[in-house]
Amino acid sequence: MSYFWENLSRWDTAIAFVDSESRLYSYAQIEQLISDTSEKIFRSERDLVFLYSQNNLHTVICYLSCLRAGNPVLLLDEDLDDGFKENLVAVYQPNLIIKTSPDGNLLAERSLDTVYDLDEKLA
Repeated sequence: MSYFWENLSRWDTAIAFVDSESRLYSYAQIEQLISDTSEKIFRSERDLVFLYSQNNLHTVICYLSCLRAGNPVLLLDEDLDDGFKENLVAVYQPNLIIKTSPDGNLLAERSLDTVYDLDEKLA
């Protein structure tokens, strides 16, 4: 089975995303951003990822990077109650938590204590 995120460059110069400042991003540009992001935050083992999201390009890039790397990802609203977030982390114990700041910086917290043998059907 093939998924759309596996080869976004096939749409090359078609517009994939328009950000809040009306900047246009082609599929080829998105493809490059996904590759760059994956190199920065993922390792060879699969991670259980919590992605705290905002309505921006950076969240989309991180989400697609997770999918492309085969990492199970839970997409969560950045504005969730802090106590609720803490409870989710305590229950599921993700080994990677990603947040994106409005200026585009990735904030990734990795738990080196937790390594999962994740089922291949996840992600």
